[in-house]
Amino acid sequence: MPKFSYFCKACEEAYEVRMSMEEQEGLIPRCPSCYDEEKQELYAVSDGARSGCGGHCGNAHGCC
Repeated sequence: MPKFSYFCKACEEAYEVRMSMEEQEGLIPRCPSCYDEEKQELYAVSDGARSGCGGHCGNAHGCC
């Protein structure tokens, strides 16, 4: 399931939401910190797949 990354311009917090592409269409995102829904900016979409080495490098965050 895709992960949508948003940035709230009202409180300057970044947050992520997992939902289908169909769910995202027409959605007005609401910031989980300040509950604002007017100043949200979508800045990234990922398919949920891991990138990099897959966590085999020993890095605690699972990325080289």
